Amino acid sequence: MFKLQFMKSIIELYSHYKSNNFSNRDFLIAIDKCFGIKKTTFYDWLNNDDINNAKIIYENKNKLINPAVEKYIVDLFNKNSKIKIKNIKNKINDYFKI
Repeated sequence: MFKLQFMKSIIELYSHYKSNNFSNRDFLIAIDKCFGIKKTTFYDWLNNDDINNAKIIYENKNKLINPAVEKYIVDLFNKNSKIKIKNIKNKINDYFKI
């Protein structure tokens, strides 16, 4: 379940980039740096009808801070437990432009 929600979250981030006219290249670099997701993997997810049509029980209240971004935040804390909220916000804005 989480894996499917994670994939759909990455696709939601892509939709955010696209609707705000951000560079597709920036998006692909961000998901590679943050999650190790390569361009071909992402496009496989984007073009997979099973992923796109799947219904999810978990509904995001905040469409921008979705499970993919949450995972990134948790990973930041795991790498550096002394990181400050302000630094997290800056890193999120740098990578995800939200």
